[in-house]
Amino acid sequence: MGAQKSSSRVFEAIALVALALGIAARLFARPHAPLWIDEATSASYAAAPHFRDFLTLISWDVNAPLYYVLLRGWAGLFGLSDPALRSMSFLFSAAAPLAIAFAPVRGLTRGERLTWAALVALWIPGIGYAQSAKALALVFFLATAQTLAFAALLGRERPRLRDAALWVGLSCLAIEAHYHDVWLAVSQGLIWLTVRRGVAVRCWPAALLILPVFAEIGAKLPNIAKFTSPGVTWYALVGPRDALPTVAHLLGGPLWLVALPAVLAAFWILGRRSEPAAWEAPQRVLALTAAASGLGVVAFAAAGAFHPLFNTRYLAPFAPGVALGVVLALRWVARGEGQVAQAALALVAGAICGLWLAAGAYHLDSNFDDLEFEHASQSLMQAGVSRVVFVWDNPMIHGTHMWPLQADALAGFFYHRAERPVQVILADVGARDDPNTTLLATARAQHAGIIWLFDAGVPGTAAIAHPPHIAALDPSWICQNFTRHRVGAVACWEAAGKP
Repeated sequence: MGAQKSSSRVFEAIALVALALGIAARLFARPHAPLWIDEATSASYAAAPHFRDFLTLISWDVNAPLYYVLLRGWAGLFGLSDPALRSMSFLFSAAAPLAIAFAPVRGLTRGERLTWAALVALWIPGIGYAQSAKALALVFFLATAQTLAFAALLGRERPRLRDAALWVGLSCLAIEAHYHDVWLAVSQGLIWLTVRRGVAVRCWPAALLILPVFAEIGAKLPNIAKFTSPGVTWYALVGPRDALPTVAHLLGGPLWLVALPAVLAAFWILGRRSEPAAWEAPQRVLALTAAASGLGVVAFAAAGAFHPLFNTRYLAPFAPGVALGVVLALRWVARGEGQVAQAALALVAGAICGLWLAAGAYHLDSNFDDLEFEHASQSLMQAGVSRVVFVWDNPMIHGTHMWPLQADALAGFFYHRAERPVQVILADVGARDDPNTTLLATARAQHAGIIWLFDAGVPGTAAIAHPPHIAALDPSWICQNFTRHRVGAVACWEAAGKP
């Protein structure tokens, strides 16, 4: 008995080390990258000088508002520097696995619970969220809490109204952090109604908490529909080719497509002669909890097959439940070798994370590092430019109207942060226009500098047909090109006189 207890502590210690590695890895995920366009948008809302302007900006945005509300308060305390803006995401990203590590979970041993926490901590997209001034770390944490609350609710012999209200309330917060959490919430709700229909009906008042969410989303629905309409959004419809990348993303990277089957097969062989592990009501509840995340992913992808709204970047709400499913699958196949199996799984996850760190710690948002205009803004400020003609060359923007408040908040953010005066002038550039001639003509007339932001990898971007060559059109202009791989920004100003 003493030897068994000692070995249990060793296996738990391995899971704790893996958990600590996952938390520490969050310090190395692109911490020095400039704010890319989505992060700059978040920052521009947080920096709005008046609260009514802030409310107007987030009401126009197609994203859920909770992150922006929290970020505004956070920036008020810690400032608007790049590290300060990202530090809130670090805390939420780290809090997700820690919530699992410290929560009582019926049906899991302490070692299994710590292994689940370690898998969530070492999930590479979640590590990336820690250094991104966007809502994904927040929904990652809230969806983890939502999943824990759902498992507790489903597992109670006599659920109380407050238990249901806690789960519904956390679901509402997660949806208001990122709208795609609705797929997880609906999937959990369907399982709740199917398995515990009588109790669910008695707890109906908890559903009233959803009403404000319906009202908030309803007000934004026209903008959301426009953003996700074919010809405007750059999302492609989901097809069979997306199945493997989706699974790889949910597991934490392509290496898991090989590592997980290998671990499961190895411990199925080792555990064949062992007694089956306990698989009673608490384990069945956890299996249903994991199944809810799987069902949510399937529903989300199925909707994306008919309407362009699916992207692997938005799978954060489902990752905690998927990791729970991995732990349960290993418990089932390993049978009496479960403790060794969980330790091996934690070691494999740690090794994959270590390889990822050694390879440069590139994650999904690293693909967008070049889509930034922070450096372009700094160049114009150094040149003494205080009037800026700005265009975001993107098919989503072409033919639409960006309000002056939005333009000043976004294009002028880096000026405002540096406490430098700026007047932002929007250039009217269509998908078939040549931005070089349009921007140059507008900047000359307004005695202004130019920031041209684009991603030539997105179909419909004007820079594809008309690459930047403003200085070639007029040699009296100086241009600095901050693009890499045809993504980024170009800053231009007139050399003869500072606008």
